[in-house]
Amino acid sequence: MANMTTKNLNIAPKTRSGCCAIAGRSNVGKSTLLNKLVGAKISSTAGKPQTTRQPIRGIVTEQGAQIVFIDTPGIHLKETHLLNAAMNKSAVAALDEVDVILFVVETGNWHEEEDRILKVLSNVNKPCLLCVNKIDWLRDKKDLLPVLTHLSRKFLFDAVIPISAMKGDNLAALKAEIRARLPYTPDYPFPEDQLSDRDERFIVAECIREQLTRSLGEELPYSVYVEITVYEERAEDVLISATTWVARNNHKAIVIGRSGSMLKQIGSRARASIERFLDKRCHLKLWVKVKPNWQDDPHIIRGLTA
Repeated sequence: MANMTTKNLNIAPKTRSGCCAIAGRSNVGKSTLLNKLVGAKISSTAGKPQTTRQPIRGIVTEQGAQIVFIDTPGIHLKETHLLNAAMNKSAVAALDEVDVILFVVETGNWHEEEDRILKVLSNVNKPCLLCVNKIDWLRDKKDLLPVLTHLSRKFLFDAVIPISAMKGDNLAALKAEIRARLPYTPDYPFPEDQLSDRDERFIVAECIREQLTRSLGEELPYSVYVEITVYEERAEDVLISATTWVARNNHKAIVIGRSGSMLKQIGSRARASIERFLDKRCHLKLWVKVKPNWQDDPHIIRGLTA
């Protein structure tokens, strides 16, 4: 009698795959969490609000499942430009396209934006996990249980998971909760060794924008965007030229700095970040140009938030 194997019965293996949106207000650690889950830096982190402008997908394949994490732009209250409105729209739209929602909040920090997000979640019929980030901020771990109890009463969450994205604490439990809620599937949508749906040019531009955000003042980073104009891979290195577009002439002077000092600093740090990502030597040339009021240009905004 022939062996009754899965292969000759033509039955698909019991694998799971699906999408999980990482939602939350700006600056709660969504991009740091994505990078830690994936094990590579694919999303910009700068410790300032609104660093992420468009959904970025990070892919984790392990333990019989493939989770496609979507790092969404931080949902915020002010919509001072078309860019802000488009970022909010993009973040909310992503919630309808996934199998699981991961709502990330900071330990001990609940703001008006979180209340707004809960209203959005109440209209989305998807499993929703509350991810309480930055538990390493607590001086006494005995304070964690009251925090989790208080937050769990705000909404009917499917699970509440405390984590530290920065330190990687409790991420295995987080992934297990997500995997349990993914549908069974015969095939993975992405190759098992693929980490993101974004190409190298996109991530290189994010590396440059991250250093702009880290180096400039509180408001100026939100008035710049980066365009890769040359990306040439060679045997031993890669040649990259990028233009930083700013909204005003005085912004250009600030980005360049006295005798080009600021731009040199940004370029040096961006080059180091790019070389770590590509594992290859990088020749980077940066330019700064003015495009007035680009934050309200529909054509540009479509490209930045798609």
